[in-house]
Amino acid sequence: MGQPKQIKPFDASSAEEWVRDVPYNSPGGAGATKSKAGGWTVVVDAAELVREEPLESEMRARVREALLTVAGVTSVTEEDREVWRVEGTPTGHDLLTALGAALDKLEDKFRAYMDAT
Repeated sequence: MGQPKQIKPFDASSAEEWVRDVPYNSPGGAGATKSKAGGWTVVVDAAELVREEPLESEMRARVREALLTVAGVTSVTEEDREVWRVEGTPTGHDLLTALGAALDKLEDKFRAYMDAT
């Protein structure tokens, strides 16, 4: 659905910043920020909202699997409800392309969950 788009970094500690360009209120929103010190921080918007099983575990597993498939990724660690730390040499475009494909597969489940809550 949405395409990765590079934007101006939010702050001086960031070397690159990417967002997934999706329609407003889409459950597939995500972003990736490359630190000047190295590594990426990846944020998945829906992960902050999804708090019920089995959708929460399925989403977290798919996010991790998608990020690990990206060329250059050496490790993925979940840091917070909606934040993953990615180490290695991937591109922001590749991270969000892989992540977007995983999120798109969950879109109907995300929408049904949000409509029910």
